[in-house]
Amino acid sequence: MRLVCLYDFSSTADLALESAAFLAQAGKHELVVYHVCEEGELNEKKSALKQRADGLKPGVHATYYLDTGNFLEAFAEYVRRWPLDMLVFCTRGLQGWKQHLLGAQSVHLCETCPAPALVLNHRALQKSSGEIICNVNYDGNITAIEPLLRDVLIPAGFYRCVVHAVDDGGEGLSNLRQAEEILKQMPLEVAVHLEPKTVPSLGLAGDIIRFAAERPADLLLCRIKQGQLPTRHSDWERLLNNEEGLPVLVF
Repeated sequence: MRLVCLYDFSSTADLALESAAFLAQAGKHELVVYHVCEEGELNEKKSALKQRADGLKPGVHATYYLDTGNFLEAFAEYVRRWPLDMLVFCTRGLQGWKQHLLGAQSVHLCETCPAPALVLNHRALQKSSGEIICNVNYDGNITAIEPLLRDVLIPAGFYRCVVHAVDDGGEGLSNLRQAEEILKQMPLEVAVHLEPKTVPSLGLAGDIIRFAAERPADLLLCRIKQGQLPTRHSDWERLLNNEEGLPVLVF
C-alpha cells in the first residue's frame, strides 16, 4: 500500500509524519513525504525533504515528492497521476499551508481526495488501547475501509472496533447493523453502540466527540458517502479539530 504524508517541516507536520511512519513500518508499506514549495526554494527544500525521509525509523520504506505552485492545485494533479491508499496530514500549526489546511480547506481535502484521509491536529496516532471507534451515521457500507483495516490498522496493533451511531430517527440503526456484519468478518473484537435519543444532543459532530471522549479509543473512523459531507462545514471542522486531539480517519 502507498501512504502519502503532507509535510511542511513544522512541528505539527512531524506528528503526521510520525503517525504515517508508524503505520508504514507496521504493515511494511511505502511512505511518500509530500511537500509544495516556491520555484526558488527547490534545491533547498529537496535536500531537506530527502534528509527527513531518509531519517525516519529503521524499517520504514520512505521516498519524497516535491511540487511547486498552489498547494491544492498541485496536490490535485499529483493524486491524478499517482494513486494512493491513504492520505495523512495535520490541521494545526502549519506554516506555508496554514491557510489551506485549517478549517474549511481541510474539509475540502477530505472531500476531494480519492483515498481515505487520516487527519491529526495536536496528537500523533499511536496504539495505546488498540481501540477504534467507527461512526456510521452517514453510511453503513464500510467495505471501502476493509483494505486499510486488514493491511494497515490491524498489523499496527488495533484489535477492537466499536461501531457507533447516533439515533437521529434516520438510518443510524440499520447502518450500525450493516457495518457490524462487515467487521465481524475480520480479526477484530466488535461492539456496537447506538446513542439513544434521550441523551441531550450536541449536534452530530458534538455527539460523536462526546462518545469518543468517554472511551479509551486511539482512532475515530467516520464513514461519509461520496459527495455527502455534512452541509454545515463548521460542524465537520469541529470533528476534525476535536479538543481531545483524537485522530480522525475519513473514508
